[in-house]
Order: sequence, then C-alpha cells, then structure tokens
Amino acid sequence: MSKPKVLVFIDWFLPGTKAGGPVRSCANLVDHLSGQIEFSIVTTDTDYTEKVPYQGEQSDQWTMLEGGGRVWYCSKKGVNKANFKKLIKEKEYDAYYINGLYSKYFSILPLRLLKKQKRNAKVIVAVRGMLASGAMQFSTLKKKSFIRVAKLTGLYNGVIFQATNEVEEADIRLHIDQKVNIELIPNLARNFLPVNAPIEKKGGELKIVCLARIAIEKNTQFAIERVSNVHGIVQLDLCGVVYDQDHWSSCKRIIEGLPANVIVDHIDGIEGDQVPELLSKYHLMFLPTLGENFGHVIFESLSVGRPVIISDRTPWQGLEEQNAGFVLSLNESAKFENALQKFTDMAQEEYDGWCKGAFDFALRYLERDNTDKKYLELFKS
Repeated sequence: MSKPKVLVFIDWFLPGTKAGGPVRSCANLVDHLSGQIEFSIVTTDTDYTEKVPYQGEQSDQWTMLEGGGRVWYCSKKGVNKANFKKLIKEKEYDAYYINGLYSKYFSILPLRLLKKQKRNAKVIVAVRGMLASGAMQFSTLKKKSFIRVAKLTGLYNGVIFQATNEVEEADIRLHIDQKVNIELIPNLARNFLPVNAPIEKKGGELKIVCLARIAIEKNTQFAIERVSNVHGIVQLDLCGVVYDQDHWSSCKRIIEGLPANVIVDHIDGIEGDQVPELLSKYHLMFLPTLGENFGHVIFESLSVGRPVIISDRTPWQGLEEQNAGFVLSLNESAKFENALQKFTDMAQEEYDGWCKGAFDFALRYLERDNTDKKYLELFKS
C-alpha cells in the first residue's frame, strides 16, 4: 500500500527556527510520520525576519530530507502564482496541508488555486493559534477584514480546519463558522528521548528562561515586571527574536529600572535542536503567554526535568498537583510573584522533587499520546 501524499504550504520551515511554534509543529509532524506519509513541503528559503537565504540549501528545486520527504525552498522570485500553480499540478496528492490563515502566498493563494483546479483531495487548514483570544486582541483591522471577506467569498468552503485543542475549536467556530468541519488533533511533541538533567540549586538563587519571541502576545513585559519584585539573586534570560520593537522598547525601560538583585538579559534565539540543552541550564521556564495552541517549549522544559510557570491560556493544565509547575491566571499578578519567590527560596532537595515531577509529567504525556494515528487518518484520501 502506497503512502499518503501530502503537499504542505508553510511560510518558514527548517532549518529556520525564528518563526517559533508553527515551524516546530510542522517539523515534529514530518519527523514523526515521514516513514508513513510522503510529505512535500513548499516554503521560503530564508528564516523569519532574515534576508539572506539559508546556507547549503538549493532554492527553487526539490531538496530531499534526511528522514524522508522533500522541501521546495522558494527564492524571493519563486514566490508567485505561476510557480505555486505548477507545484500543485505536478502530481496527485491525497491532501493539501496549509499552515496559518493570513499569509498571502502560503495560505490564501494555495486555497484559491486549489478551488480553481478543483483537486479531488482533502484541503486542511491548521490555524496555528491565529484565532486565539490573545492573538485576536491585538489583531490588525486588515486581518479581521480578511476573515470577513474570506467568509463572504467562500474561501473556506469544503475546507477541513485542524484545531489542536477544545479552545481553538471554539475559536474557529466563533470567527469562521459554527458549522465548519473541524478535526481536533493536538500538535506532536518533539521526537526525542526525555532526560531529567541534574542542576545545582541554592536557596535564594534562581535562573529563569523565557523562551519566546519578544512580543505583546508572549507577554514579555509582564514577565519582566513579575521578576522585579522577587527577593534573592534572580537571572531572567529572554531568548527569542524581537518581533515587536515598540513592546521591546517598553521592556527595556523597565529593565533599566530593575533592582540590583534582578538581572534580565536578551538572547536572540537559538537553533531548534539546541532547545532541550538550553532549557536544562536553567532552574525554571517562565511563559506568561496570552495564548498557545500547544506550547512546544513548555513540554520541552518538562521533558528535561524543568518545572514551568505559565498562564492558564495553554493546553497544559494540572501541573501544580503533579509538582511540575504552576498554571496561573494573568489577572492575579501576585500569584506569579509568589510562585517565582517559592522557586527562588528552594534548596536542592525540594527543588529536585519539582524537577522529578516535571519529568514524570512529560513521560506520562508521551505514554498516553496516540496523536500519530490521528494524523494518519486525517491525511488519508
């Protein structure tokens, strides 16, 4: 029996990492299922916010992936209607997998071309958190207008939407249509063996990492404000590309006024395969996000035995009961500061218990995860 053939459209893909979660979600999918599904991925030849193409990758031709599948890295000139039309017509696919909603060339154009060509295959749109309340709160009028026009013109007629959790399913029905066809399938975690990496922990000291782009929706300023009130020697590293310069300017003003015991530094992102090692160098991962449809860095932190403090706007719940971290409401700032202070005050023995709780939580998640099978069913014609 031949493998299902899937043509994927996504603005950025590996070796790019700066676009964050959507790239990681797609990469994990290919990594898990390339032995059972034949993926063909159409993307750009530069990373998010970059202008120089990837070194070592050939543009405007198919490149075979080491684990299976292939990628077409479009040059700037190669991102056009004629080229995408050719790539769609090149062979018969069982499914077309479109990542995101707003991209002119990698979301909207493929949908329009597929409608004109009337391809007899599934068309799946992965929303990738773009309709979440946090994202829509700061959404531009242009994006909101696009959704209205898309509905009026029938752009999504016959499309299957992928939601990664119940909240995202409700968001799709709220903003697109109550009766739209939705498949509820979580994102896949990184395909690696969890390791509970030991780290020294002294009472009164805490090393924290916030691994996310610098942006309003990631709540970077809130994170800085919360650590500013913690007593002890506190280091917070903000690891991620600056997405919102105005937000970063506000953050820097707060950083300049921090007390001497709190140090905040910025690291401009890292390679994706370096994430587990980076997380293991800190005591805690802090992400008071306005919304995540999965939150890969949350799971990856748990996977290396690092507890997390996160907002209640992600799928990760029930952490405190398992000694894996805290899930807190953004309306209760003091609880974030209390949780940070608790970890700062911890000595080695108590802290090791939380590391074990985080690691065990990740292992239990992997043991009961059957998401691979759900994707196989989704992509079958």
